[in-house]
Amino acid sequence: HRFCFESLHHFFTFSSPPMLAHSTDAATSTIDGQPGIILVALASTLIGILIGSLITRRRQGNDDASTVGECNWHRADSWKSLEGQHDSPDAYAVLPIDDVLIPRSQPCCIDAANTTDASKRVLAGALELFCHQWDIDQTVSTTQDVHPGKSMQLQHLRPPQDGKVVKYLKPEDMLARLFAEDAPIPNSSTSNGMTDSLSLRRRRARSNNADHTTATDYDDGSDDMSKADVFVNLLSQIQQYSVNTSHPNFFNQLFGAMDPVALASELLALGLNTSAYTYETAPVLTMIEHEVMHRLGRLVFEGKDEEEDDKDDDDDSWIGSDVKLPKYDGLMVPGGSLSNLTALHIARHHWLVTNGYDAPIHTRQESLSKDSEVIPPNVPEVDSNFEEKKYDCQGIAAPSTRLSFPSPLDEDDDADSVPPKLVAFVSTEAHYSFRKAMAVTGIGASNLIAVPTLSNGQMDVSALDEAIRDAKNRGLSPFFVAVTSGSTVRGSFDDIAAIVDVCRGQKGVEYAGNGSAIHRNNIWVHVDGAWGGSAIFSRRPGVRGLLAGVDRADSFTFNPHKMLGAPNQTTALVTRHCGLLKASNSTGARYLFDPRKNGADYDLGDSTYTCGRRPDAIKLWALWKYHGRRGLGKRVDDKVTSLATLSGLIQKHESFMLACEPWPFNINFFYLPPRIKRELQARGIPTNESRCHSLPNDISKDIAKVSVELKLRLHEAGEMIIPFQPLNDQKADCFRLVLAGDKTLNQDEFRE
Repeated sequence: HRFCFESLHHFFTFSSPPMLAHSTDAATSTIDGQPGIILVALASTLIGILIGSLITRRRQGNDDASTVGECNWHRADSWKSLEGQHDSPDAYAVLPIDDVLIPRSQPCCIDAANTTDASKRVLAGALELFCHQWDIDQTVSTTQDVHPGKSMQLQHLRPPQDGKVVKYLKPEDMLARLFAEDAPIPNSSTSNGMTDSLSLRRRRARSNNADHTTATDYDDGSDDMSKADVFVNLLSQIQQYSVNTSHPNFFNQLFGAMDPVALASELLALGLNTSAYTYETAPVLTMIEHEVMHRLGRLVFEGKDEEEDDKDDDDDSWIGSDVKLPKYDGLMVPGGSLSNLTALHIARHHWLVTNGYDAPIHTRQESLSKDSEVIPPNVPEVDSNFEEKKYDCQGIAAPSTRLSFPSPLDEDDDADSVPPKLVAFVSTEAHYSFRKAMAVTGIGASNLIAVPTLSNGQMDVSALDEAIRDAKNRGLSPFFVAVTSGSTVRGSFDDIAAIVDVCRGQKGVEYAGNGSAIHRNNIWVHVDGAWGGSAIFSRRPGVRGLLAGVDRADSFTFNPHKMLGAPNQTTALVTRHCGLLKASNSTGARYLFDPRKNGADYDLGDSTYTCGRRPDAIKLWALWKYHGRRGLGKRVDDKVTSLATLSGLIQKHESFMLACEPWPFNINFFYLPPRIKRELQARGIPTNESRCHSLPNDISKDIAKVSVELKLRLHEAGEMIIPFQPLNDQKADCFRLVLAGDKTLNQDEFRE
C-alpha cells in the first residue's frame, strides 16, 4: 500500500508544482497536453497497486507464521524495524520492495479467539493464564466470537488457587480428579484422540465394518481448535492445583515471591530459546554473563560496585576500545548444589596442578588460531565430512592419563609421585550437597570431614584447625574447606576471615631457582552463600559484615532466586582464579568450541561440564540493572528489619517460643499449646528469651507432634505452607520462617 501511495504521489508531481493549485479545468487541460506522462503514471499506479497487494499478502502470511493474535513478530529477512519511534519523521522512509518498513513500536496484544493456528491458540491461552496469575491488566480478548463456536472457553476467571497458597488434593484424589481417563471438564470437547485429563493415554474409537470391528486412532487432525481449547483448560487445571509460591503465606522453601523485572527477563530468554555456550549462538547473552561476572567479582573480591565507579579506573571495565576479558572467573550454574560441586571440582584441579600433579582432565589438543587449519598433534587427519565432530578417543588422553594419577600398581613409578588421599572439611551445619559432590568427583564421601559447630551454629574454627593438623598427621592432604554463609535451617554464618586465616596458615612455601615463592598444599576456601550470600549487596555494616573476609576466599556462590526473587534457578559462582574454570573443564570439542569462529574468545560453554546452558545471567543482570546495588541492598536490609520485628513479637507472645538464637535471615520457633506452656513454666524454663533453651525429652516429643499436626492442617486448608525443621541442639522439630524473594512483612501482617 505504501508503494501505491508513492506511485499516486509520483503521478501528481509529474507536472509543474503549481499544477495542483489550478482549477479543475486548468488541471485537466494540463494533463490533456501530456498523454505520455498520463500513461506512464497510470501504469506505475497499477504496478504500485499490484505490488502493494502482493506485499499485503506476504505480510499476512508472515503474520500467520510469526504472530500470536495481533503481535507483530516479523521475519528478519522480510521486515525491518525502524530505529525511531512510530511518529518519527523517518518512520516511513521509502525502501526497495525487499526492505519494506513497518513501525517498530506496534502495540502487542493477544487475541486468543482470533488466532487461527491451533498451537498458537494454546500459547495465547497460556499467556492469558500467566497474566491472570500475575494480575496484569492485559490486552487480551477471549470473548470476541470471531470464529463461531471457537472462542476460548477458560474454566476460571477467579484468582488462581482461589486466593489460597494451594488448593490441596491428596495424591489419590489428584489422580482421580485430574488423571482419570475421562476426567470431567465442563463445556469441553475432545479431538484427535486427546482426552480431557492429564493422563497421556489417548482415546480410541471403534468403527464397525461389514466383517469386523477395528480400533482407530483419531489422527486426522480434525477440530484442532477444539483440541487447543481443551489443552488450555488442562493448563488452567495445572495452574489451579499448583502451589502459589508468590503467596504471602508461602514460607516452605528458600525461594518465592518472584521479582517482576527478573521474570520479564526470563520470559524474553524463553522466547529467544538459545543456549549460552558460544558467542555465535548467544552473543548478547554471553556478553551479559561476562559483565555480570566481572561486576560480581569486583563486589566480592574488591568490595566495589558500579555505583562507586565514579572515576576512571583502568580495572573498572573490561569493555572498551581495547576489549579484554574480566579479571575474575565466573559462571551461572543451574543451582547451588551444582555450584558447590563445581567449586570442589576446580579446587581439586587447582590443588593437583599447584602441587605438581597432572590435571584430572587432560587433552592433547593445542589451541588453534583463527587462520589455522592445522590439526592438533597426535591426532590423525580425518575426512572433513566424517560425521564424528569430536576428537573423542583420538584427541582426549587415555583414561589413566586423564585421571592424571600415576598408577600405584606400576612398579616403575616412584611412590612419591602418587597424590596422597585428599580430604575436605565442612561444618555440621553445611549443605548436604558437599557429601554428594565428594562422591561424584570420586574423592569419596568418606573423605569429607564434618567439623563441629558452636552453640550458635558457626563452625568451630579451633576445631577446624585441629582437624586439619590431625589429617596431615595421618598422611592425608587437606585441599578444601567449605564456609557456610546462611545455613538452611538456622541461618548461621561461619567466620570467613578466621577460617581463611587457618587455611592460609597451613600453606607450605618453596622457592624456585629464581627466588620466586611457590606455594604448596594450598587449602581452597569456598564460601557457600546460596542462601545468605545476597548480604553482599547490603550497605548495613552489621549485615554486610556477615561476609567479612569473603574478599580473601577462593570462590563464592549465591542464589539470587532465593533472597532476591529471581526466577528458579539462578545461581552465580565466581572465583578469583581467572582461567581456572576452563582449565579444569575444557575438552576442546572443536565442533562447538573453535577459536576460528567469531567471538570464540568469549565462549563460556567449555568452562563448564554441561553442554547446553540456559542464559540465566539475564535474570541477575535484570535485578542488578533495574534496582541497582542500593535497591537490592535495601531489599536485603528490609528483610532483616522485618524478621527482627517478628523475633520481638514471638518473645512477647504467650503461645510461641524461639527455638534458637535468631540470625538475621532465619527465625526458628515453637508453637506452644496452653498445656505445654504450663508445663514449661512449672519446670522453670523461660519462653520469652532470645537465647536457646534445650527442652526436656518428654516435652520435645509433645512439641514435635504438635508441629507436625499443625503444619499438615495449615497445608491441607491451603492457608499456609511452612516447614518444620530439625535443629542440632533441639530434639523437637521447630518451625522456620524466612522471607524469600520479593517479600517483606510488617508488624500488623505478622500479627495477622
